[in-house]
Amino acid sequence: MKKSGRTAAGTRRWKCTACRSLATAPRPPSPGRAEQAVLGEFIDWATGSRSQADISGGSGRAFRRRTAWCWDIPVPKPPVTGEVYSQIFIDGMWLAHKWVLLVARSPTHVIAWQWAASESAAAYQALLADLAPPDLATTDGAGGALKAIAATWPGTPIQRCLIHVHRDTVRDLTHHPKTTPGKALLRHSRKLLSISTTEQATRWLVTLNDYGIQYKDWLNQRTTAQQDPQTAARTGRKWWYTHPRARRAWRRLERLAKQGQLFAYLTDPDGKPRPTPAERTTNPIESINSQVRDRLRHHRGATTDHQAAIAEWTLHTYTQAPATPAVILADWHTQGRPQRARTPKPKTNELSARTWCLRSGFWLLWCGKVGVIMVWEVNPGRCLTFAGRCACRENTVPTSKTLPDLPDPDEEVRPHRRRHQAVEVHRLPVPGHRAAPTLAG
Repeated sequence: MKKSGRTAAGTRRWKCTACRSLATAPRPPSPGRAEQAVLGEFIDWATGSRSQADISGGSGRAFRRRTAWCWDIPVPKPPVTGEVYSQIFIDGMWLAHKWVLLVARSPTHVIAWQWAASESAAAYQALLADLAPPDLATTDGAGGALKAIAATWPGTPIQRCLIHVHRDTVRDLTHHPKTTPGKALLRHSRKLLSISTTEQATRWLVTLNDYGIQYKDWLNQRTTAQQDPQTAARTGRKWWYTHPRARRAWRRLERLAKQGQLFAYLTDPDGKPRPTPAERTTNPIESINSQVRDRLRHHRGATTDHQAAIAEWTLHTYTQAPATPAVILADWHTQGRPQRARTPKPKTNELSARTWCLRSGFWLLWCGKVGVIMVWEVNPGRCLTFAGRCACRENTVPTSKTLPDLPDPDEEVRPHRRRHQAVEVHRLPVPGHRAAPTLAG
């Protein structure tokens, strides 16, 4: 090869002395471009279903080594624009280690998310704090979400997801109720999903009111302790409603109708009929949740912190304008390369809930690591394993009977690495303890 001038872009041209062909030497990528390429590769893997080996074209180990620093980059959150949306959907998604990911989305894209330990009102308020009150807020009916909407957006109408409302009715009545009033109420609840005009909604509400009048005596029917002494002895009550599930289903529909949360999608904030009804379910945000779960399923085995990062990167791709790797890296370097906020680690799985069964003479320990009840007999020094109930079939765990003066069992018992097993333990001397019964097996 010998030099043969330059191209129009200024790149050195080379000519082969044997075949006379021309070529240019590729310019080595700059450090910035290399980082952008690696980050883009990482985001494609986190938000897709391909394996690490397929993404990198090599081994998964090489991919993990090359992208290890990408886990430290904070995921860009949607900017606070102050835009008033026509409708906002909010929902909570429970993930591993009892973490909840709260998500808010407009009719077209994700606008906010928030990590929380539960679907509490405070958690939802943190999610909604930076969002302008919309014309309509849609939720599945979580208590924390309803309280947060009332506190943060007091004048915003609330639309309950009609699919969730109908599911609650089916849960109480079942798909095949046996009584005539139950069949009538289930049939009426099914019509919720086909209402598209205010006239249809008015007729539905009138029919619901007629149902309450027609079956008022049946819904209010009571059973006394004299009529069912077994139930009275078990519950300690003097009377109860004879058809509690049907009554609960009807009262739920009646309460939501009075609160105006069934057909808010048919009218605007001023109470006028909408030319086109708004969305009456939480399906738009449920589709986002399903995408997050699908990504976590494809990347199962990731740590808790990495699962959180994968979920956030997936949500970032559904925002209005996802940032490119170049923009993400530029902002990251400008801010001094801050570390992404880590989710707190789950509680350590240690032996806890030490209890004592006075009838069988067993120590009862809840072992969070293997998820079983570890039980060992004191006098013979034999270790057994049960799930949830002592061998005597009397005391469930935990029990209020404890012996604090006994030796610390953590020094005597160590959970085995294999699931649902425990190693043999030493005999624990207990002053004044009677001999425990021998158990078969």
